[in-house]
Amino acid sequence: MLALGSHLRASGFAAVAGLLASGHRIERVAINLGQPELARDSILTTIEAELAACGLPLSILEIEITEDLLLDRVPEVVRERLTALRRRGARLALDDFGTGYAGMSQLLRLPLDALKLDRNFACAEGVAAEVVRATGGLAQGLGLELVVEGIETPEQLVRLADMGVLQGQGFHFTAALPPEAMAQWLNARAAAKISVLRVA
Repeated sequence: MLALGSHLRASGFAAVAGLLASGHRIERVAINLGQPELARDSILTTIEAELAACGLPLSILEIEITEDLLLDRVPEVVRERLTALRRRGARLALDDFGTGYAGMSQLLRLPLDALKLDRNFACAEGVAAEVVRATGGLAQGLGLELVVEGIETPEQLVRLADMGVLQGQGFHFTAALPPEAMAQWLNARAAAKISVLRVA
């Protein structure tokens, strides 16, 4: 699994480098890292080498983690490596927020940059709407970006925008695309003057 993860990262970084070389503007590349990978002593140098091989800086990277990495049972060295990656320029985002077991105080265990609210709240109706508003206030208070995952319809996007949500992801924007199709999609967004902040 670890070898597969490295292969997927290298392929993804190479695709991003190709898009940048073609003149596309990509500010962030989001990847998921779990405890098995972060437990490796070499993870920092491995990721830096993978990026360097494609001519990419560490500052383009956004590392998505889940709430389980904030829990007491996780070895402290795992969080130390995440902190080290951020200190070197990467960003940290807490993925699927609202579905795990981490308490509010545990958000302070890592220097996070963004909260990614789970897709279950993307409908932005009823109780879900209140969760979006509350999470938006929490993110603002902590100085974090809020990203809502799983946006699938224009109506969801409008409701979320009315609540002040500035960033989202989901099939409403696009499904997963191969590099060639991604280039066409980015061209269409650029022509329409629509900003694309991150690719994952």
